[in-house]
Amino acid sequence: MGVNLSPFVEWRALPHPGRLAVDGHNVLVGLLNSGGTRSAVVNMLYKVLRILELGVKPVIVFDGTPHKLKGKTAGSSRLVEAVKRVKEGLQLMGVPCVHAPGEAEAQAAHMAMKKVVDAAYTMDYDAFLFGAPLVVRGVGVEAAAGATLRSVLRKAGLTLPQLVDAAVLAGTDFNKGVKGVGVKTAVALVKRHGCLENVLEALNMPKSVFLEARKVFLHPAVADVKFFSTSPNRHALRRFLRENGVRGAERFVRRLTGVKLKQARLGW
Repeated sequence: MGVNLSPFVEWRALPHPGRLAVDGHNVLVGLLNSGGTRSAVVNMLYKVLRILELGVKPVIVFDGTPHKLKGKTAGSSRLVEAVKRVKEGLQLMGVPCVHAPGEAEAQAAHMAMKKVVDAAYTMDYDAFLFGAPLVVRGVGVEAAAGATLRSVLRKAGLTLPQLVDAAVLAGTDFNKGVKGVGVKTAVALVKRHGCLENVLEALNMPKSVFLEARKVFLHPAVADVKFFSTSPNRHALRRFLRENGVRGAERFVRRLTGVKLKQARLGW
């Protein structure tokens, strides 16, 4: 789930973003960890519906080809099946999906940097390392819980490339860190020595693996994408929900229809 940057991240209540790039894999993994495949799929669709009802337009981003450094950790058969079913449900809801070339978080961060969306939604800290200006990890009735990259860099006292260097030293999804070095120590080492190469020289450690992991964050596989919302297929959606055990399928469809009508009136 990436490096833990929590010592440098202060989550604050923020106004709801207008558009949100949601790391679909990240959300689904959390739901699968607490339930079965069918319940995870249904809960994901309900989460998206609640976001829509709060006046936020989500774009769900899914992982593409896993990086070679991540290898077999990219996903289980349960996750693959859940993603397939969620995509089907989202299509029936008329919610746009984006298939990332690589990491969904990197793509969500890229979309936020390009101002295609206002923020990236994920529970993972790697979105900051990929350069997302604003990361949201919760959307409540009154506000969203978010943090800016600027505030993270200010608290760490580093530039973005230096923060990536520190993360790589501590260990990421793409490399093992230096033994005994946590993120706080890694930040201190980068401050003292200036960059990853200098730290590794001071520690008398080989550089290649660390430098390759750094490239994942500084030069991620991303793409400029176009997406759009569509009208829901109410009949097919109702059937899909019932097939996945949703007893309140009719109410779900009515709620979604209400959101879509409101969006149309507002010219979204």
